[in-house]
Amino acid sequence: MTSRSLLLGGLLAAFTLSSGMSIADAQTAAPTMATEPITTIAPTVAVAPTMTVAPTVAIAPTMAVAPTTAAAPVMVAPTTAAAAVVTAARQTVVSEASVSIPAGGEARLPFNAFCLNFGEPFPKSVNVSSGRTTDDAVKVLKAAALSGTGSSDVLQTQLAVWNAIAGKYGYYETDVDLSGAKALTASAKDQSTAALSSKGVPLDEAIRDGKVSASVEGWMEASAPKALPGDAPYYGSGTLVIKNLGSSALEVYAPLGLVLKAAMPAEQDMGIYAVKTSTVVEQPKGLPQTGGGPKLAMAPSPILVLVPLVALLALVLLGARNSVPNKVEDGPTPGAW
Repeated sequence: MTSRSLLLGGLLAAFTLSSGMSIADAQTAAPTMATEPITTIAPTVAVAPTMTVAPTVAIAPTMAVAPTTAAAPVMVAPTTAAAAVVTAARQTVVSEASVSIPAGGEARLPFNAFCLNFGEPFPKSVNVSSGRTTDDAVKVLKAAALSGTGSSDVLQTQLAVWNAIAGKYGYYETDVDLSGAKALTASAKDQSTAALSSKGVPLDEAIRDGKVSASVEGWMEASAPKALPGDAPYYGSGTLVIKNLGSSALEVYAPLGLVLKAAMPAEQDMGIYAVKTSTVVEQPKGLPQTGGGPKLAMAPSPILVLVPLVALLALVLLGARNSVPNKVEDGPTPGAW
C-alpha cells in the first residue's frame, strides 16, 4: 500500500469520525472529499525547501574572529613608544651637596677633600675658611664631578689638581699612569667656575656675610691609592657642622674647592669636594597625559560576537519549526476542511 493510499485512508477515517457517517457512506463520498485536501495539502506539506536553513546556519565567516586578535599590535605600539620617550628623558644630575638649616639651628654635611700642597704632610686637623682654591683647580674639580672621576679615580683627580695649582703632576709618567689626569686637565679647559647648582647660598659667602659659622668634626685620612708606596696621604674626609646665625631658615651648599686650612704650619691645606647625584625623569613635551588623547578603538571580544549569533540562530530554527505544518500522517490541520 502506497503512502498516498495511507493518506487517503487516514483522511477518510478522520472525516467519518468527525461527521458521524458510516464507513459505507463515507466510501461513497470519498472520491469527492479526497480530491480537495490532497490538492491543497500536498503543496503545503512539501516544505522541505523551506526547512533547509543551511544557508542561514552557515555563519562561519561571521564568527571568524581572527581579525579581532589584530587589535593587539595596534594598542601595544603607542605604549612602547611612550616608554622609549620616558627613558630618553631620564638623566643624572650632579650638584654640590647642600643642607637646609632652620633659624638658629645647625646641620651636618659630610665631605671629602683633596690636597692643595704637593709634598706636604697630611694635616692632623683643619679649619673652615671663607676662600676657595685657584680657579684652575676649581675647574678640575668640576670636570671630575661631571665625569664621575672625582669619586671613581681619586688619584687621577688629585694629580690633575696638583697640576692645576703648580703646573706639574708631581710624577714622571714612568712612575705612574697620568692619562686620566691629563684627560681631566683637558676637560677642565671647557669648564667655568660657576656652581654646578644654583640652589642655596655657597658656604664661603654665608660665612663672610655672618649668616653661618662652620667647623669640622671627624676629620681623618680617607682610603685612596698612592702613586708610590712611600707617599704621604692626600685624601681626607670629615663632616661640616654649620650653624645658622640668622632668624630665618637657610639653605647652604659646600662649593667645590672651599679651602680647609691646616691647623699646623707646613701641613697640607685641603680643598673640599662634596657632590651628590640624583636621577631626574622629566615629562617630555607632546607626550599625552594618562587618560588623555584620542581613544583607541578596541575590537569586540569573540564571546560578545558569538553569543548574539547563537541566540539569533536559535530564533531562526525555532521560527522555521513552528512554521512547518503537521505531516499528512498526523491528520489534517484544523480548519482544512
